[in-house]
Amino acid sequence: MISIKTSETNKDKIATFATKLGLVRNDNIVARLAFSYSISKGRKLSLVKDLKDSKGKEYKEDTLLGERKNFYLAVICQFYEIHKSSPDIFKYLKMHIDDGLEQMDVFFESNPNLDAFDFIIQNIERGIESIEQT
Repeated sequence: MISIKTSETNKDKIATFATKLGLVRNDNIVARLAFSYSISKGRKLSLVKDLKDSKGKEYKEDTLLGERKNFYLAVICQFYEIHKSSPDIFKYLKMHIDDGLEQMDVFFESNPNLDAFDFIIQNIERGIESIEQT
């Protein structure tokens, strides 16, 4: 069983966003949202430059990914064009969770009047629009 830890600076962000969303007991959903938000930006992260410390919130693989584990891992494999047996898959997952939390923080700082549900709705709409365009 693998454990994934956010960076130390993102530990508080998980708690803040979990409170905003009413997910204090299910903060793994916040980590999933952060991962999805980061991947949706289409920016590939570097294992050399973008991998942060692992001193933050810890998640067991099954708790973080749940029943959709294969989906999350497939997204990483396709995005980075790596094989499912790559030892770097969970590093990429961790990097995108950290990146997504940081991007969410920027979003909320830039839009102080919006709450977490506005964030989700706005990004769902953007995702639907991009699917419609393709």
